[in-house]
Order: sequence, then structure tokens, then C-alpha cells
Amino acid sequence: MGDAWREWIPRFDAWAATYDHDTGDPWLAYDAAWEFAARWLVAGLGSTRGAGREVAGSSLPAVLAGDAAESAPPAAPAADANRWAPSAVRGALHGAHVVDVGCGTGAFLRRLADLGARVTGVDPSAGMRAVAVVRVPEADVLDGHLASVPLPDRAVDALISTYAVSHLAPVEQPPAAAEMLRVVDGRGPIVIVDVPVVPPGDIPRVRDLLAANGRSDQLDWYAKGLGLDVPAWRSALERTGRRVVVEELGPLVIGLAGVGRIAGPGG
Repeated sequence: MGDAWREWIPRFDAWAATYDHDTGDPWLAYDAAWEFAARWLVAGLGSTRGAGREVAGSSLPAVLAGDAAESAPPAAPAADANRWAPSAVRGALHGAHVVDVGCGTGAFLRRLADLGARVTGVDPSAGMRAVAVVRVPEADVLDGHLASVPLPDRAVDALISTYAVSHLAPVEQPPAAAEMLRVVDGRGPIVIVDVPVVPPGDIPRVRDLLAANGRSDQLDWYAKGLGLDVPAWRSALERTGRRVVVEELGPLVIGLAGVGRIAGPGG
């Protein structure tokens, strides 16, 4: 596997001191990314750990709104997650070991820990890790990357990765998928959120979309063919017997989840 991802580390180190990783970049749909990740972590863990059956196939806000004692989550900081999460969500995540590969400054680690998960973060940027260990002192935050996750085989119940895979060339992504699959126990859920590879024929459409949103500076990224290789990840996850779900979360943001079994009416 190549080391092209290493060129990003100085940028990550610089971003760690300036980037707001709680709200993120609206273009990257952080709120939708968190909702997608939480929904499919709960659905997947619920199907393997006997909890969370009622949330499978539903959006997390809908589940929260249906909780008799709670209302739908407000636009609140991640640290308030426990305040609005219903027992079904906490029950599915409580005690589950979840690793965030490419955890950055730990925004999602903080939310997961607040919901009762045991969390491990992996990131190649020392700057990002330094922020994460302060934000989530109960987490194990490790030096590693997508192609080298410093955990034993089947060490975790679930894995998430947000806006990290796209820093790999498409040819590097199948080995990264194999490495992520290695560390997840059984058919535990794997959730990826990222920007997709754009086929060359779609570049004019993407150019117009970026221009309309004031993001023309990002065109070079897509023109180089960077992004999440959705077919490759779908294939890798389906080969393990997982059901794969792909959703569009923003104009150029894809959520992809692989879960062993979806809990639902009748089992």
C-alpha cells in the first residue's frame, strides 16, 4: 500500500489548532454524518447484542422523538448527548467497544463516550491526537492510520471512519477495508462517511455544484479522482455477509454502512 496519505499529516497537524470539529464544515454535513453513524451503529449493535431493535431502519431523530420521556435532540454540543439520548440508544451503545479510525480531534469519540460506548481513536496526526486526548480523556487514542490500525484481530464491536478514507487513492482502499474488517469482531457494524469518487464524466456537474456553493477551490480534489470508492467498499463488506446501506447525506457526502443483520419486526 502506498504512503500518499502521509502528505496530509502536516495539514492535519495545522488544522488541529484551528478547525472547529464540533460543528465542522457545513458542506461536509457533520450533523447528518453523526445521525447516520449513530443510527447504523445502533442498528448493527442492536442486532448482535440484543438491544436497540426498535431503532433499526429508523432515523435517530425519529426514535428520539418517539421516546416518551425525551424530545427530539436539539442542536446541542456533543457533551449534551446523554441528555437527549433515549434508553434504547444508550442501551445499544453502552459498553460496546467502538473504534474511530481517523478520529481527528475526537468530536465523534466524545459523542460516543457520552452515550456509554468504550472508545478508541486512531489517527496519524500528533496534533489531532493531542486535542482528542484532552477532549476524551477516557479514550485510548493511538497513533495509526487506515492501513495500519494498532489493534488485535476482532478487538472491537464496531468501527466508524469519517472523512478519512478519501485521503487514500482508490487503489489503496481495498487493503484499508481489509485492515478495518480485521479489527471488528464477527459481523459488527462498520460505518464510513466521506466524499465519493466522482466519475470523470460527472466533473462538469460537480464543478457547477461547487461553484454555486462557493467551493470551487475543491474541484482539483475531485478532478484527481480522490474520494470514497463506494463500489469497492460495498464489495468488501458484502463479501463478509454484511448488509450494505448507502445514503446521500449532502450534495457530495455519502454514508456507507455494513451491518451483520438488521433487527426488525419478527427478528
